[in-house]
Amino acid sequence: MLKNILKSFFKYTPDSSKEFILNEKGSTPVREKDNMGSSFGISKVLKDNLENIKYIYSYPKNSDVVIRKFSIGKNKDRAAFLIYIDGMCDKELVNEFIIKPFMNIPDVSKNIDINKLRSDYLVQAQSKVADSMKKVIEAVNFGEVALFIDGDNEVICSDVKKYEHRSVEKPTSESIVMGPQDSFNESLRSNTALIRQRLQDEDLVIESFRVGQRSQTPCAFLYIKNITNMDLVNEVKRRVESIDVDMINDSGELEQFIEDNTFNPVPQVIKTERPDLTASKLAEGKVAIIVNGSPIALLLPAEVTEFLQTIEDRYIRFPYVELMKIIRIICIFLSLVFPGIYVAVLTYHQAMIPSNLLYAIEASREQVPFSAVTELLIMQFIFDIISEASIRTPKPVGATFGIVGALVMGQAAVAANVVSPILIIVVAVCGLGTFVIPNYSFSFSVRVMKYFFVLAAAISGMLGVTLMIFLSIILLLASKSFGIPLMMSSNSDKSESVLYRKPIWKQQMRPDSLSTQDNVKQPMYSRKWWEYDKKGKGGGSNE
Repeated sequence: MLKNILKSFFKYTPDSSKEFILNEKGSTPVREKDNMGSSFGISKVLKDNLENIKYIYSYPKNSDVVIRKFSIGKNKDRAAFLIYIDGMCDKELVNEFIIKPFMNIPDVSKNIDINKLRSDYLVQAQSKVADSMKKVIEAVNFGEVALFIDGDNEVICSDVKKYEHRSVEKPTSESIVMGPQDSFNESLRSNTALIRQRLQDEDLVIESFRVGQRSQTPCAFLYIKNITNMDLVNEVKRRVESIDVDMINDSGELEQFIEDNTFNPVPQVIKTERPDLTASKLAEGKVAIIVNGSPIALLLPAEVTEFLQTIEDRYIRFPYVELMKIIRIICIFLSLVFPGIYVAVLTYHQAMIPSNLLYAIEASREQVPFSAVTELLIMQFIFDIISEASIRTPKPVGATFGIVGALVMGQAAVAANVVSPILIIVVAVCGLGTFVIPNYSFSFSVRVMKYFFVLAAAISGMLGVTLMIFLSIILLLASKSFGIPLMMSSNSDKSESVLYRKPIWKQQMRPDSLSTQDNVKQPMYSRKWWEYDKKGKGGGSNE
């Protein structure tokens, strides 16, 4: 008895009659997604339409699908029903401005025009008439209410959407001190409204489209029609419309479908959560893409100067911006090249270090059992682990975890003679320099590339570091964003570059690389009061 129990415990095999086997192909035929709406027509018989709708939406299995039957007219002249998805529509608007008005119509004849019903009794909601079942399904899935009336082969679709979404909050990934403190949320219309508030221009065009065969994710791309190059707009349309995928959740997924080169570590699209930055780039002639459900907008094409900019650069005075740009350039250099130089100097070029410093470094590394490149890779890898873990942990403990983790790990590693104290300084400076980079995607690029610099330095010293610098420059020169080189000169009048930015009142031209329809952003004498004062004293120029 005991033997059988142990045997059944350690060598259990399920009964073949009860075993579930997942076949490679479904045993039952599945209706194609693209043909679901087109396979049904709108009948004049209300009962047929009701049965088709129930079949399409698997009613009543779908618990959030609401089908409401009622009669139109005070005398209940014609039967009707409406369908909507619970949670996507405003129920009060449905009851007060759709059902009640139609139930209180004095007289409904059999041949009354459905457009007359829509125009006379739908006073609150924006509405349209759909003449195919496919259009009805698209409207219902988007959050509209579809009203079927007996005797008509057309359907009234009313826009009474009410999505739950976050309120407008402060930016989290692009926080600034000076400037607006609002950011995008997950609602498409809320995000486009934030843009409209800043660009109150009738030439601003917001075109809607959908991506995803299953998700049908609403998206929009924005541009100013008399500024943006229409070839750029058409290229964006071509890439977006050619995407064939089941589902799009976030703008980051859409970015990967439309970028020029997937394997290039340098980002080719600017991502932002700030409406003010988006509006500013639209005014320069760029195109923006906003995805419903994502608080991040895509700005394209990208330029290398934008990786070092923040929108705050436009809000603070010229001398401060120049100082911050120099600091950012130095930080990028330290993050990318400093670890490689450290390995190259300690491994191949000890003569480059002053004698007193060399003695101090060698004394600190006397008990370390690893080579310079090994200990650097170990500590750099641990630093990246701590950085990633501090992001993924809950906010109340994330910052504390990062600080305490770095201090404890660094102190313990030095005390255990695993790494030298000078290496902790190198890794810390490299990590801080990465966090100074304004563009989050570009900071990831630097974090990836620094490992190649370290490996090149370990193989051939300063020669390897120099070669990696040249390869990085060649990579930037060869990179393109929607057909425009990343390293292309930003402005025809050189008002913006990597190291220099003219005062805001001297930025007269839009970026020359965008080939905009209107190149002039502001007149030469944008400060009219200054021009008047100078002329009053005998004339002068704006320079």
